[in-house]
Amino acid sequence: MGGKPQPAGFRDKLDRALWALKAIWFGLFANGLILLCTLAAIIMSGGGVNANLGEVGYLFLLAVPLGLLGAYVIAPVATTKDPATVARATGTKRTKAMFAEWEGTNPDDPFYWFPIYASGFFIRASILEGAAIICAVGLFVTANWVVLGGAAVMLAALAAQMPSRAAAEAFAEEARTRAANT
Repeated sequence: MGGKPQPAGFRDKLDRALWALKAIWFGLFANGLILLCTLAAIIMSGGGVNANLGEVGYLFLLAVPLGLLGAYVIAPVATTKDPATVARATGTKRTKAMFAEWEGTNPDDPFYWFPIYASGFFIRASILEGAAIICAVGLFVTANWVVLGGAAVMLAALAAQMPSRAAAEAFAEEARTRAANT
């Protein structure tokens, strides 16, 4: 890095992996927000489909409880509990780089549990973004501004999922405790 000093704590494995995960989170969040704003602008300018579905148009809001259920109930159950399984099963260049230094990490290190944290994040964030997009499309189809609220709820939930060191360390502590009790 050219001999320039780095901020304290930025160079450890967990910080580097979290940086990559934050970039992915930002892409998902920005994609949902841009799509929602674009479709809302089209509706405000008099465009859109306006299918006049009446009460049936509210079915797009079904994506909100289903998305929350999927993200916070089903995703944790669907995520493997073995970090080695996740770290070794990576197929893309980005995820290989994210877990490149995982081999040999001590279970007391929060980075040891990071593959499970990242795997759960991917599932949760994808479900939340998908539900937000369904609501955004519902707004475009129905021109019903109530459906916009559903998309806003899902984007707020996605914003709350932004990866952080504190969240990863808390997850690692919980995973360590669970592993010790089994």
